[in-house]
Amino acid sequence: MPRFGISIAGNGSHEFGIDGQAALPVDEWHHLAVVLGPSGVVLYVDGQPAGTNASITLRPADLGSTPNNYIGRSQFSADAYLDGAIDEFRVYDRALSPREIQTLASGA
Repeated sequence: MPRFGISIAGNGSHEFGIDGQAALPVDEWHHLAVVLGPSGVVLYVDGQPAGTNASITLRPADLGSTPNNYIGRSQFSADAYLDGAIDEFRVYDRALSPREIQTLASGA
């Protein structure tokens, strides 16, 4: 199941997160996006919102120096690693619109 988490304290009790609504099928490519916008955070799967959390106001700039910047793994040893591949990881300096996310997901 796709998940996004952000924490300033480095432990699960102080983590803000969003869980996707369903596990992703295996052996298929999927487009995942997280938008940290002015009205909270949205997790997208294949261009469609899969989870939202309006109470997340923490932004990467609030974190300071971060030693554990992972994609596909967790800083918690009990969590499994991603069993898959990642292609075209991007970070933008602004919140993308839902239409921009849909365009990226479509491969256009």
